[in-house]
Amino acid sequence: VSGSIEMYSLLYATTTGAVTASMMAYIAAQYCDVYMFHFLKNLTNGKHLWLRNNGSTIVSQLVDTALVVSILFVGVWDSNQIISAVIDGWLFKMLMAFIDTPIIYGIIHLLKGKIDIAKIEE
Repeated sequence: VSGSIEMYSLLYATTTGAVTASMMAYIAAQYCDVYMFHFLKNLTNGKHLWLRNNGSTIVSQLVDTALVVSILFVGVWDSNQIISAVIDGWLFKMLMAFIDTPIIYGIIHLLKGKIDIAKIEE
């Protein structure tokens, strides 16, 4: 029983830190994402949805990944491990963003004129 309590305590402590780190990083990343999306929208005069989506995602997910990894592992891992984890996590997120871009364009194309969605500039 004492082993179970120790394991539960370790799991709870680890989970609490991860959830806290994740929520802090999420809030910061969302602000960056919205800011960058609108900055790029103004820069491109409302055109190039793919650039706005991917550009804002590149920045916001770097912020998200760097904050989560840093909050969780500074003082636990050395700087090379932290940098490696940030790069690996960020590259994975970028791959997913680039894969979903044509999917989003396809969905917008299918829905255009069928439902009332925000004006599509492209």
